[in-house]
Amino acid sequence: MTEQRPFNGTLFEVPFGSEAVQSAAIEQYRDLVADRDPENVLVLTGSPTSMMTFREVLGDECPGAAVPYVTSVIVHATDVINRTDDRAILSDAMRRELIHRFLADREWDHEYFQKASQQASFISDMADLLETATWQNVTFDTTPELQEVATVRDEFHAWLDANNHVERGQMISEATDILADPAEDVLDIDAVLAIEFEEFVESDRRYLQNLVDDRDLVCI
Repeated sequence: MTEQRPFNGTLFEVPFGSEAVQSAAIEQYRDLVADRDPENVLVLTGSPTSMMTFREVLGDECPGAAVPYVTSVIVHATDVINRTDDRAILSDAMRRELIHRFLADREWDHEYFQKASQQASFISDMADLLETATWQNVTFDTTPELQEVATVRDEFHAWLDANNHVERGQMISEATDILADPAEDVLDIDAVLAIEFEEFVESDRRYLQNLVDDRDLVCI
């Protein structure tokens, strides 16, 4: 897991509410594009659902026919993966089918899971737990049972990799590792504006830190 390091940027705290956030975003974006091309200023939103909103909000700040470069962490991470990796990204439906198939015949080491696996909902519950653990890129090392969950997650990912697949929950962590590799050069941006920064979870912030590197960063 890529290490979380301190940020080097500017943080603006604004009152809760869309108008305050949008007003601050416009002001900071205007400053960032004053001496840069809009295509070189990456605007990251806290969720994919905000992308279209801020494309429209910031559109008037771009000269001529230029449009703001607005995306979310997961969408940007997916783009990084697509540029550097030829594995197929699983749809949510295909992921559910494959994880159920992967877990169906598993022999569990710990008595707790041996008993729990007799329940009808066990595979679905375990599939949900593994998905959340993958998205958040958490380390399970506090108990032997959680260590077994981590082992199952790693084995599932190895199985996917052997079959040239990757699940969506891996996008941010895998792309973070790519950005942290100095041999990879997949970015052509000068500055980053992170909007709705309070919605960035730990894995998002780790991704942002490696994305920014020595670029200008403004968070709202």
